[in-house]
Amino acid sequence: MDALAFLRERTKTRRGRVLFCGLCLMPPVGGLIGHLVGRHAWTFMDIDAVLCAARAEARGLSPYGGLPCPGLAPAAYVYAPQVAGGFVPLIRTLGTAGAHWAYILGLFFPALALLLWYALVRPVAGADWRVRWLAASGLAPMAFCSGNFGVVMHALVISSLLIGPRKRWMFVATVLACAVIKPTFLLYLLVPLFEARPWRQRLTRVAVSGAAGLGVLAVTALTAGPLAGRWRDALDSVALRGQPGLGWFAFTARLHMAPDAPATLVLTVAFMAAMAGCGVAVAEAAGLDGDERLVLAAGVVPLLTPRLMDYDMLALVPMMTLLLRAAPMLGGRIFRYNMSWLFVGVLGFGIVTNVLHILRPWPRSHVATAVFCLIVLIGGARAAVNIREKGRGPRERKKREKATLDGPLHVRQAMGGEDARRDAAGKVG
Repeated sequence: MDALAFLRERTKTRRGRVLFCGLCLMPPVGGLIGHLVGRHAWTFMDIDAVLCAARAEARGLSPYGGLPCPGLAPAAYVYAPQVAGGFVPLIRTLGTAGAHWAYILGLFFPALALLLWYALVRPVAGADWRVRWLAASGLAPMAFCSGNFGVVMHALVISSLLIGPRKRWMFVATVLACAVIKPTFLLYLLVPLFEARPWRQRLTRVAVSGAAGLGVLAVTALTAGPLAGRWRDALDSVALRGQPGLGWFAFTARLHMAPDAPATLVLTVAFMAAMAGCGVAVAEAAGLDGDERLVLAAGVVPLLTPRLMDYDMLALVPMMTLLLRAAPMLGGRIFRYNMSWLFVGVLGFGIVTNVLHILRPWPRSHVATAVFCLIVLIGGARAAVNIREKGRGPRERKKREKATLDGPLHVRQAMGGEDARRDAAGKVG
């Protein structure tokens, strides 16, 4: 019995379903309640960092470094100086507290609600709802209360993908605008690789939009002015070293590998290429349709981002649901068995450690992210083997037929009884 069949057996009743959903929600929701009730210093820290930097810009000061910001609990500011400058008119109009709540209520909460609908409610054809809720158990509480721009930008990008699939200019424009704040969002421009189009069209779209993305980065860097050096220092000290996130850079940090070391950079590029290639291979081998390919792409792109953060994880939930549904199309019974138990076993263990408060601090979200990456890589490797075998099949048959016809053994015409006797008598004579 695979793990999903095991879960279905235990969630047949209403009580079983309620208990299962409650257990899956306890880690992220319990952590969120702890943050809010305890008034954690990091609650809405990212928007406070931008507002604090904007207030410094308005006074003619540098937005980087330790700044006195009474009434705010800011994180370190790591965005381009233009971002802080863009908030100066807002704080002059509404004040710091007004700008804070205008962003939280007008942008952050609506974007968070949209992402939660996308992650937990929006249908994925043929998928098991248990996989979706179990994947949600790996979410980090800070995804819901950091106030980070990433939540808003993920909501905008995913909306542009799903609402206007035939208007790709909307998607590209949204990604380019987000790249001014977070350059890593340019990786969303790899989405056309997942689409069911001729490869020439896919590569052309990625190349053209990628060139536009590099142009946006160049313009942002060139217009940063005298603060460009302070911006680079903030990115290096905070974004790369101080807060490596939950993904690849977190893994290399645990191995004490510097993020800018040549060996780390080579491995990072290899990891990103492997993740993207495996995602595309799954889309091709599983025969996913247009909408399913977009769901897969929207989840694989955050995973291949080296500095994956807690606010990037919401898009992973429907993607993992789709991957587990596609497992039977990628491999046989043993493959499905191993994939399902890897997913259910590790995430279930994370729930148990959280509920029973054992093995603390257990890096639940880090481990969940690692399992998501591993399942994409394993599924992609299996899909690549299937694609290779399917592509080699006709060629191999033609080679065997040619070898049979042109080889030393030829098919002889069957002879009648009288002809056979004459032929045998001739050989004897």
